[in-house]
Amino acid sequence: MRAVVAGYERHLGLERGLSAHTVRAYVGDAVALLGFVVDGGGEVADLDLARLRAWLAAQQAGGASRTTLARRAA
Repeated sequence: MRAVVAGYERHLGLERGLSAHTVRAYVGDAVALLGFVVDGGGEVADLDLARLRAWLAAQQAGGASRTTLARRAA
């Protein structure tokens, strides 16, 4: 999973030219989502729309703001 996240981080910073703060937020979201999948007994390859929706629902139940949820859903 680390290699996937590191590649994503490089893509965001180098290829898309996003700011360090944006990269940090996006990478944090990706790590949290992948952790949710793995903690639920799945693997990274098991990520699908249903798991994404379940993760977003858990985030909302945990008090995440609408803007945070919108970023995480993007």
